[in-house]
Amino acid sequence: RAGAARMSFDPIVAFGENAALPHGRPSTRELRQGDPILVDMGCFLNDYASDMTRMFSLGHPGADFMAVYQTVLDALNRAAEAARSGMSSSALDGLARDVIASAGLGDSFSHSLGHGVGLEIHEAPSVSYRSDALLPTGAVITLEPGVYLPGRFGIRIEDIVRLGPEGCDVITSSPRDLVVL
Repeated sequence: RAGAARMSFDPIVAFGENAALPHGRPSTRELRQGDPILVDMGCFLNDYASDMTRMFSLGHPGADFMAVYQTVLDALNRAAEAARSGMSSSALDGLARDVIASAGLGDSFSHSLGHGVGLEIHEAPSVSYRSDALLPTGAVITLEPGVYLPGRFGIRIEDIVRLGPEGCDVITSSPRDLVVL
């Protein structure tokens, strides 16, 4: 309705323990009261890709979930506050990773912090602890920290930002708060 040409990838809608898989696929399990719901989606508009992950819950998900949710949100906020061109990819990844590790969840953040987004959904630069490449001015990247607890739940919150020498502009406008249905 707003002009998108197509989806930029197959959306992920995962709930309950299936959300503990970073690229969860549908199952036959029915949604239950208290289940967290992870929705990762994007589209192409004017030939450019987008990517965003938000979390929902059918009813209140419980105090343990909310504590982890706050940790992931804190990691995203920390990365967004510090993100700027000229910093190394590994340094930016490390800022979010340190927040999650300080909560005792470091082993549960199993992927890189983000990736470039543009004419393709995944492109350079990679925002990873494995890369010391410097992030260029004008790069559009995702920041998507996540915690995945097998058999329980997963949480990822993702924004797109544009890097500049003084900081970043958050392009994603959807609120980051957990939406309880």
